[in-house]
Amino acid sequence: MKMIAPLLLLAFSACAAPAVDGTGPEDRGVPAVDDLTALRHAVAGLEARVEHDAPRVKVEHILISFAGTGTSATRTRAEAEALAASLLARIEAGEDFSTLKVGHSDDGPGGIYTMVQQGPADRENLIFSRRSMVAAFGNTGWRLEVGQVGVAQYDPQASKYGWHIIRRLE
Repeated sequence: MKMIAPLLLLAFSACAAPAVDGTGPEDRGVPAVDDLTALRHAVAGLEARVEHDAPRVKVEHILISFAGTGTSATRTRAEAEALAASLLARIEAGEDFSTLKVGHSDDGPGGIYTMVQQGPADRENLIFSRRSMVAAFGNTGWRLEVGQVGVAQYDPQASKYGWHIIRRLE
């Protein structure tokens, strides 16, 4: 009986230890409870903000998808949420948004879009009408100040591709 406690402690610490390849548990789909809570609070806090009246916004985003969302992602929904939570925590801790985007986003190359409230879209220059984007993407963009980061959580109607971690550029 005295051997069970040390063995359990060893087993739990091995689950949380960094992998040999340098990835942490969150990169292996094991969510940190604090990161998931922070992600959910960030989403709720952003949804409670009032939208500003800028005629256009330019944003950069990291899309974290999962299997079945119309992308090539193969992770599960739970793994996608854990990864989004981990990336948000890393961004808030000071890691470079653009670098994390390159290594993790399920969006096509670039991931930078300008949205306009009204007026013509110009897809060649990646300018889209707000109504042509998934609702949560525009809703998030218009609630952020320049330089701020926010999250649109997965929702089958408003954010059908997964979690969008969005930074407003202009």
